[in-house]
Amino acid sequence: MGRLQLSGKKNETLRDFMLRHLKEENKTVAIGSCIYFNDFALRIDSMRGDYITRIEIIKSLY
Repeated sequence: MGRLQLSGKKNETLRDFMLRHLKEENKTVAIGSCIYFNDFALRIDSMRGDYITRIEIIKSLY
């Protein structure tokens, strides 16, 4: 499991965090959508309808 520091709102799930950032960046919520940070990215890996079921953590190696 990757160790990441995310600054989310109180009681915000990773799914909610992802949705909020995608909407702020005017990106489509779909499989393959990514949000980028300094040393990692979060990518929607699986969805069931409009519901995100799995998020992939892509961590930089350098």
